[in-house]
Amino acid sequence: MRLLLASLDPYTSHLPAPETLAQMEQMGLLFTLWDEDCLAGGVCVEDLGANAKYIYQIAVSKNYRGQGVGQQLLSLAASRFPESTVYTAWVETENIPSLTMFQRCGFQPDGLVTQVFLRK
Repeated sequence: MRLLLASLDPYTSHLPAPETLAQMEQMGLLFTLWDEDCLAGGVCVEDLGANAKYIYQIAVSKNYRGQGVGQQLLSLAASRFPESTVYTAWVETENIPSLTMFQRCGFQPDGLVTQVFLRK
């Protein structure tokens, strides 16, 4: 859970509050991969109903990026919910590594392009 919180970019991510993450972990909706005592990555999944899940956030430690950890996390989450037929994820159009990973895992773009406006 700490890796997810540490990797959060408040302008591009909408990771749940720490209390919500703790609840998701208790409900079996937070998955992690470890390399011995080192956390390689984690994925947070939201239950959207009987057959749908939302991929909240995938975080992979810098030392493990580009090694398939994100793909393993998506596969792990999907294997835990075989009844789910719809998985949704919001990915920035400029995040080419993430887009590539999702497409390798069978996700298809929906054609929507979302702009987020910030005023500082």
